[in-house]
Amino acid sequence: MIDNYKLAFIYGADDEKRNIKDGEIEMIGNAHDEDELHIKSLLDYSKEKYSDIEVFKRLTIKHTPDVAGYFFTLFGHIIFFNTTKNIEKYGKTGIFMMPKIISEKQRESLKDFIEILDEYSINICYDLELVDGILEAKELHSVNKENSIKLLNTYLQKENKVNKTK
Repeated sequence: MIDNYKLAFIYGADDEKRNIKDGEIEMIGNAHDEDELHIKSLLDYSKEKYSDIEVFKRLTIKHTPDVAGYFFTLFGHIIFFNTTKNIEKYGKTGIFMMPKIISEKQRESLKDFIEILDEYSINICYDLELVDGILEAKELHSVNKENSIKLLNTYLQKENKVNKTK
C-alpha cells in the first residue's frame, strides 16, 4: 500500500537491462521515516537502476525531488510522490509527474493505482520541461474535492485530445 512508501513508479516501456516491465508498479522509500527525504529515495533508486546515466550521477541531495523526477519521466515513467505529512491536519496528499507519452499497459496500471488513492488529494503535473534550469509544467488540482479518479479522467481526456491532434 502506498501509505507506507514515499514514491511509486509506474513504468513505461520494457527495459530488460534495468529489469523494468511496461505497466509494472514499484514503490520505494519509507514513508514513516521522516528523515528519509524524497530526493534521497530517488538518488538511491537511480544508483540502483540508472548508474550508467550521466544526469543521475550529477544529481545530489541538494536538488529538489521534482527535478530528479523530471528526468525519470524522460524515460517514460509515471512517478507518484506521496507527500502526506500530517494526516489529521491536511489529509493524505500526493503528486503525479507524467511523461509525454503513456503506454496502454501503463494507462491500465495507472487506473488501478489511482483507485487506492481515493482518500488522497492529488495534483497531476504534465507537459514537463526544463526552461533555463527551471522546471515548468501544467498542473491539474482538485478544487472542489474531486476524487482522484475524476481528476485522472480529466487528465486522460486532455491527453487524448492532444494525441489526436498530433
